[in-house]
Amino acid sequence: ECPICISTYKGINKTVCCKKPLCTECFLQLKKPRCLSTCPFCISPAFDVLYAKPLTAEEIKRHEQVLDYCLKSERCLKKEDFSGALISAEKSIELDENWVEGWSLKGDAMFGLREYSLALESYNICIYLEPKNRLFQEKCENSQVIC
Repeated sequence: ECPICISTYKGINKTVCCKKPLCTECFLQLKKPRCLSTCPFCISPAFDVLYAKPLTAEEIKRHEQVLDYCLKSERCLKKEDFSGALISAEKSIELDENWVEGWSLKGDAMFGLREYSLALESYNICIYLEPKNRLFQEKCENSQVIC
């Protein structure tokens, strides 16, 4: 599924910089010929995509599970159930250790539990996965100030 237009495709492009899915139609609208374009996800100036082969049924199911756990974690965070948010975030990471949203949610849950050094570790992984993402840099800075 393309996160911008929400259209579903069997095979979809992935951004080179941060490995996010992006359909060809959205890519062509964002990347104008002879113009510098930045990635809409991580703001990288090296914005380009690679075509990813269609996902298998098992890969689709695993990705849907990752998204479900992330949604559960977000709901728990809104209710300030930080332990529940942590459990769901960790389950999403178990399914896909490169899913940056799972690491971010884990950091948010740890921050809510006042485990600032553990939150910082999660945010550092986010920065490793998406080096240009300013939100993760700010979260790291906030955790460092409190540590």
